[in-house]
Parts: sequence; C-alpha cells; structure tokens
Amino acid sequence: MTDFAVTRREPSLAWWGMAMFIAAEATLFGVMVATYFYLRFKNLQWPPQGIPDPKLAVPLVLLGVLVATSVPMQLALRAAHARRLGAARLFLFVAMIVQAGYSMRTVRSTTRCSAPTTPMSRSGWC
Repeated sequence: MTDFAVTRREPSLAWWGMAMFIAAEATLFGVMVATYFYLRFKNLQWPPQGIPDPKLAVPLVLLGVLVATSVPMQLALRAAHARRLGAARLFLFVAMIVQAGYSMRTVRSTTRCSAPTTPMSRSGWC
C-alpha cells in the first residue's frame, strides 16, 4: 500500500449522479415553462371559459410553509457542524414532518375535482 492517494482523472460516480439529477430537473422546469407558453398561446383568455378564477390564498400559504422549512434545515446544518447529532436529527425530523404535511395537503387538493362538469367528474374518478 502506498502513502499517497491515487488521483482519479475521470469524474466520480457522485458527480455523474448529480449531473443527471440537475439535467432531469432542468428538463422538468423547461417542460413546465414550455407548457405555460403553449397553453397561453392556444388560449388567449385565461382561465378558459367556464373555469372559475383560481384561488391564491391556499397556495401562497403552502409556499410560505415550504419556504419556512429552510429554517430547521439551516439549524440542522449548524448543529451538524457543531457535532450535535441529537439536535441535527431533531431539526431534520421537524423539517420532514412539515414537508410531509405539505405533500399530503398538495396531493389531497390536486386529486379532488374542483368543478362538477370536468371530464374527470364524468369519468367516475371523483
């Protein structure tokens, strides 16, 4: 065994994994932007006729809750740097519980049919 580390010339597997993750997220974001412009140019009036205006109060509150989870994440990072494992786990658990509640609320609100005349309501899914 030698006393010096062997240097790698190619990127590590972690680098490739992160590159693939970033590429997938960039693709997802690009598709959402393209969908927005597609719908915007196909329907000059938004929302289309017969669909009520969207309510913004609940999504804005949920956005605030999701952004607020950055506080326990930052506290967990500081606790981890200070080598306080119990506090780091507690802060991560708090952030995970809040994010799980956010996810359940989001799934519940998106699976419910908002209008009785939607194709989903006629299909028997609602």
